[in-house]
Amino acid sequence: MQVSEPAEQRAAIRDELRGIFPAGSTITVLPVHHAGRVWLEEVVAPAAKLCEGLAALDITCRPLMPPDDTPYRDLPIRWLQECWPADELIAPVLGLPLDQVHITLGAENHDEIYRARALDAAGATLREWTFSPHWYTRSFLSGFPEQGLVHVCTGGVTLQHEGGVVLHQAMPTDLDRFWDAWQQQVLPALRDVALTSNNGKPTAARQPFFNELRVEVWVSEPEYALGIREERESPAEGLAEDIYFNTLDYFHELGVQTTGEPWDEPGQIVPLIHVSGAPGEPPRAKVTLLRYDTAKTTYTPVAVAQRAAGVAMDEIVTGDNLPSLLAYVNQLPGVTVRDVGRSYRGRTIAAIEVVKPDGAAIHSRTKLAAIKPTHLIVARHHANEVASTTAAFRFVELLATDPAMMPLLDRCTIVVIPDENPDGTALHAMLMAEHPTWKHHAARYNAVGVEFSNHMGDPDTIYGEARVRPRLMHEWRPDVITDNHGVPSHEWWQPFAGGQNPPRFRISYWLCQALIYGICRYLPDAPHADFAAAMREAVTRAIAAEPDLAAANAIYAERYARWGHQYVPEKFPATYHGDMLWFFGPLDTPPDTPPRGIAMREPKMVSAAWVTEVIDETARGAHLALVAKAHLTANIALTRMMADHAPPVAFSATPLPGGRVHHRLHRMRPLPAPSGKAEQ
Repeated sequence: MQVSEPAEQRAAIRDELRGIFPAGSTITVLPVHHAGRVWLEEVVAPAAKLCEGLAALDITCRPLMPPDDTPYRDLPIRWLQECWPADELIAPVLGLPLDQVHITLGAENHDEIYRARALDAAGATLREWTFSPHWYTRSFLSGFPEQGLVHVCTGGVTLQHEGGVVLHQAMPTDLDRFWDAWQQQVLPALRDVALTSNNGKPTAARQPFFNELRVEVWVSEPEYALGIREERESPAEGLAEDIYFNTLDYFHELGVQTTGEPWDEPGQIVPLIHVSGAPGEPPRAKVTLLRYDTAKTTYTPVAVAQRAAGVAMDEIVTGDNLPSLLAYVNQLPGVTVRDVGRSYRGRTIAAIEVVKPDGAAIHSRTKLAAIKPTHLIVARHHANEVASTTAAFRFVELLATDPAMMPLLDRCTIVVIPDENPDGTALHAMLMAEHPTWKHHAARYNAVGVEFSNHMGDPDTIYGEARVRPRLMHEWRPDVITDNHGVPSHEWWQPFAGGQNPPRFRISYWLCQALIYGICRYLPDAPHADFAAAMREAVTRAIAAEPDLAAANAIYAERYARWGHQYVPEKFPATYHGDMLWFFGPLDTPPDTPPRGIAMREPKMVSAAWVTEVIDETARGAHLALVAKAHLTANIALTRMMADHAPPVAFSATPLPGGRVHHRLHRMRPLPAPSGKAEQ
């Protein structure tokens, strides 16, 4: 039997069935989600451990191969994914090395989805087990069959007698019933709202269509940590992700088919999934559509508490402690904090400017930018990527107080946006209050669910957060822009999206790629390409020099290769420089087409615009400290490279009539690579 319930409820069902069936009957009650992994943990491993001479355990998973040309969202490793990360969980139970627990894809013609064999040292089979979970197919996106199908695991009963199957009956779970109502009732109702509120003629320009779609669901589901790094079992978290992204995808396709342009800014979507404390409690849901006047929205200022020290590396920064951190760094030597914008919902967005202390009360940003290279660091563009803000504050504190770091300011200026998306940060804090370790992608974008970087080229955009970076670009003319980002800290699992992240992402983020990796797309000319290569080398060396970061990167690389890259390399790309994963290469820009991104539109000014990614959605405690350290290490390495190798400024003076003198300075831009040569 398979049920979508916690372990204690499964145990109670098993005990009840033992009182019904004849003595000696084998009764197994498995969960619906990740049934393959739990089958290996609860059925196979205990039995294999009793096999005398056990030397290895071999598990094969049937690949998922569509029978025809019907489009599917699932990957060929769909059933393998259901076992993640069983090898690490059962190897210690069996007393075997990890490399002696083999979980691989098998043949397409296997009758059962899973086959496990206990092997002796000679490779002979000691015992064998098979299992197939219950599943069905359904449309990925209701009303849009061209978007394909997905395989969904579900509940069910299988009854075998004397080696034959006498009953194989699927049973819809609580999540199945909710999803039926979501796709068949709620999404069409939202479509009607968009139509009727715009006189039947909605357009992309009339977005957002609502201010907040709040979805509350109460379910009884498994919810626990696996004890392997940050991995979790949480179908409820997967449902929250499905609600959020499925709604965005629905409006995207609805716009394309209705007006020929996507609707990617429908409004803020807030999924609140409450995991019931009473196993077996019937599910219920409440969907509320809210409108409010953003012009009248006010916020009570948060009292600024005194801080004796800056942010701890394991501290998540929210709207509650951000003001005190800003006040703390603002009184450090050489540090200035100022408001540079307002978010869509009216929240303040601050910039932190760090210059060499010289006793001056006022500094000219234009003059400082002309004399020294400027490093612009952007944090929390996506609000659920928490480590970036933590690392940013620590970097500012070190620059102002650490004697080993302060000399960097002799040759560089640092400008930091500690929280570019405060509306998302506020939502993230609310969501974390109930589920502190979930990914919470509902807080990824801004207050209406839009990727506001797409609006940074529009000075009249209604999204104030999109105007902050262009303003600082204009004021500081930075040489390098570093965007500190993040990806999930544990498996990204969506039950109704084919067991992975939604299709808006080109590659799969199903499992963690690395503790930290870099993304750099550069202009193909020599100054930019050479600088990018030197930057990649400097950052890679810095990460490798930190034993804890290097060790974690190695573990994630092995897992990523074994479970993803070897099977579907196009969805799990893996290109390394040294031991660090990089997505690195020249921009492929058609002739006469401006490069995408505000940084690359200024090639004579900007040497590089790049991204660091760490697995921090949502990181806490020691893991947060580790991934924040990874961001910090990369930021320091690049700043040090800029400080150590920036060409000196040349000054000249030309006498003019009347005793006047024309003073000029010359600074090389874009910056040359440390070992390269460039003309001024």
